[in-house]
Amino acid sequence: MNRKEFTNLLLEWRKNFIHERGKYSSSFNQPDDAYLSTLRDTKGEVIEDLKEHICNINNIPFKRNKVGALIIEKNQANISMISEFIKKRGFEKEANNIDRETNNYSPLFITFETGDFSFDSSDYSFDENRLTSGDPDITWMLHDIVHVFIDGRIDRESQFESNALKNKVLSHFSKEYLDLQKKLKFGGLSDMIREVPTGEEYEGLPIYGTHPDDAYMLAALQKFFNEIDFTAGVGPLDSGPSLVAYCWMKLSHSEDFAQVESCKSLNSKEKDIVKSHIRRIFPLIKRQKQIILNGFKGTILIFSNEP
Repeated sequence: MNRKEFTNLLLEWRKNFIHERGKYSSSFNQPDDAYLSTLRDTKGEVIEDLKEHICNINNIPFKRNKVGALIIEKNQANISMISEFIKKRGFEKEANNIDRETNNYSPLFITFETGDFSFDSSDYSFDENRLTSGDPDITWMLHDIVHVFIDGRIDRESQFESNALKNKVLSHFSKEYLDLQKKLKFGGLSDMIREVPTGEEYEGLPIYGTHPDDAYMLAALQKFFNEIDFTAGVGPLDSGPSLVAYCWMKLSHSEDFAQVESCKSLNSKEKDIVKSHIRRIFPLIKRQKQIILNGFKGTILIFSNEP
């Protein structure tokens, strides 16, 4: 995959996710993994205002729409501050959900979200606070988190409430985590995608495409995810991160192939391809997931609209 293709892949990212604690527990293979609790803010404006508010209180330099997350302690004071702020902006239900976060130590992820708009228009509402109706797609939310933690650098792109918190969090993201990032780049497929010349040129330079065997592999993943409605609509170039999200969210072990075997759109060769990749990357994903969730225990992460 060349730089242009990878850039286009980044531009395809869905930039938002929402998760109300417990609401999507049944979507996860292990309900305890339903740890995301966020609010819906379709343009990210309230999120940016919230970040600015927190930065001003803590004397943290603020730049609007800065890439990365603002990471703060998950304590009563910060929870109350966020709850009061978003309640004033019209998010009363979400504020009440955040108030209940004092009874657990799991990470709290906050960002804006557009939801799944493949519903009947009569079910759609939009007001001055940019609140929307319609069910969000939790599979795409997790897909986006995969991009953030596999393609991003937490140490370089995040701001922290204090140096003590920064040191505490980053102590979990050591060489092992960076090695996992490299191995899981592009959903663990980046080292396997071969480029071959197409015989065509653009401005005197040869044009490269994906090797036919690798294109076949990506197409198999794409068909699988579209049939089971996991990140529905995903393209072949973005199917790798969906594979990571699928292993994270749905699978108990590396031989958990019930959905693959029952997938009607895949032939036997394609099923073998999908299963082979799951076997290879599941242990890596399991470990990376442990590092991420342990590393961010007791914190609140607030993402801009360019995660």
